Amino acid sequence: MNVISKSIVNRFSLKTESYPRPFKVTWANKSLLPIKEWHLVTLKIILYSENIYYEVLPMNIAHLFLGHP
Repeated sequence: MNVISKSIVNRFSLKTESYPRPFKVTWANKSLLPIKEWHLVTLKIILYSENIYYEVLPMNIAHLFLGHP
């Protein structure tokens, strides 16, 4: 699962798309976070190119520090 923070998406005005099959993710503390949208990133290195979708999650820096990406 590739994840990007909702605050980063908002701060940089990244374009998101509606997720085709919304679902919820359970964190270690048993809270549920909804996945409703995603962001497409194109990775390009010389001749190699790949599109990667990142699910948008409402998370903060504590999620990363506590090992819950």
